Amino acid sequence: ANEAKINGRYVGFRSSLSYMELRNMQSDIGFISRDDNTGNYKCIRPSRTYDAIVCPPGHIKQNEDTVVNGCSLAGLRCDANFQCLCRPCVKAFDVDVFPKSESSDRTAPCKKMDICATKEQLSLVSFFFVDNLKRDNVRFDVRFVERDKTDYAD
Repeated sequence: ANEAKINGRYVGFRSSLSYMELRNMQSDIGFISRDDNTGNYKCIRPSRTYDAIVCPPGHIKQNEDTVVNGCSLAGLRCDANFQCLCRPCVKAFDVDVFPKSESSDRTAPCKKMDICATKEQLSLVSFFFVDNLKRDNVRFDVRFVERDKTDYAD
């Protein structure tokens, strides 16, 4: 501890006057919850590490296989008896759009305001949407813009 104090250039330590902000943060991320019967807060202990991951706003949790293998995919070692998580959350839009085509091998979503697919006149083009917020009963409105007119599709 002394070496850490010297390296960190700490001259002293004072305990917090209030832990309310810490409790609020733990409640916001689902680490603790209030028991309706007693009014007391208690820790939530999921049985799997993946279930304990809470991503910040604007980020989504990657699928379980990617999270479990994330460190090895990044070339990082995780010692025995440790659970290592490398980038379990990624920045994402609320909805991702992908072109659906047999000729496309695109695995990344379309970027906003970018050309996502091109087709010859009178040929069909299809897209699929991924709702990263996993909402029920969601509706997507799509706007197609041509040179002199705009069409809407549901």
